[in-house]
Amino acid sequence: MKTVMCFGDSITWGQNPLTRTRFPFTKRWPGILQDALGVHTHIVEEALCDRTTVWEDPFHEGRNGRAYLGVLLESHAPVDLLIIMLGTNDLQKHYNNTAATAALGCGALIEFAQRHASGPGGVPPECLLVAPPLFGKLAPLEAMAFSGMEEELKKLPTLLAEIAITCKCAFFDASAVVAASEPDGIHLSQESHQRLALALKPEVEKLIGLKASGH
Repeated sequence: MKTVMCFGDSITWGQNPLTRTRFPFTKRWPGILQDALGVHTHIVEEALCDRTTVWEDPFHEGRNGRAYLGVLLESHAPVDLLIIMLGTNDLQKHYNNTAATAALGCGALIEFAQRHASGPGGVPPECLLVAPPLFGKLAPLEAMAFSGMEEELKKLPTLLAEIAITCKCAFFDASAVVAASEPDGIHLSQESHQRLALALKPEVEKLIGLKASGH
């Protein structure tokens, strides 16, 4: 059994852009990925709305990803693969960040995981860094937090690809296969969750060796 931990924010949590409620697990990309990979894989969904990479949120407690990543890796060990899709919330205007600082925050999480003995046999887990989807047309509430940061988010995939090269980990750009949905301009439709999961499937299989094991 291979364990894959999905570490993300409200996009991974599965916020419905129409209702702001949560899609069922079977309709969120981690749940769809679980179904696609089958019984030889256990998907652990560790997602939290407003989660950042390394920043303390002044409005919500417990959103600093680095503060909790180690505990979560230990809790679910052994973790064969850690998938990180973060960076969007780092670009909320009150943080005064740039795409570069968001990318560096993701890099700090990857480097932390690569020093953490939470993989099989006490080695670090494999890591897959996923660039989040780009903004669509922001709804009024989302615009309060993100308006003016659209161009910074567009820079993020290229910067995260550089981080992945530096950290020697795998990389995937979600915006290559999905786009943020109306009406909020940030979150994914059920169809996009499906597309993202199926696009990630071969990447995950390669990283955890499922095909080599005859899956």
